[in-house]
Amino acid sequence: MAMVTIEDAYILARKIKERSPKIHSVELFGSVAERGKGRDLDLLLIVDDELAQKFWSMADDLNPRLPLRLLFVRKIIKKLFYSLDEAFVKKLKQTRNLRVSALIGLDLVHLGEEYRPGTAIDAWIMPVKWQSRITEITNNSNMMGFLNNAARFAVKLV
Repeated sequence: MAMVTIEDAYILARKIKERSPKIHSVELFGSVAERGKGRDLDLLLIVDDELAQKFWSMADDLNPRLPLRLLFVRKIIKKLFYSLDEAFVKKLKQTRNLRVSALIGLDLVHLGEEYRPGTAIDAWIMPVKWQSRITEITNNSNMMGFLNNAARFAVKLV
């Protein structure tokens, strides 16, 4: 897996917005938003409410397994045992990315590989003004914690 930077995030966000008319804007969160580089691009694809509702109505099996208070444990595992963490969450990411790709009509795995082999995109679909609507999006407390954390670091790319 290739390391990605904030510059990669801007380039790929523009490509996503250009290639999918369903995307209103793209936001970045996660390690690249916080530190300027990371192993994957954690993207929030902002779409109309109807499309976001379709994604979230199928998202029950995509909820984070750890409560927010234990999220620091995952950060430690990611740093020290990246392969173990990747194996644990790989299926969740693949399932989510397939759903996102189908809903927006753009293969995000192919786009990342086309950009640079090994470039991983981890995407979520969100409604417009999602930061103030988290309780409308999900009633799962772990997911609400995850989204509130994402909202603290989210950076609008396009």
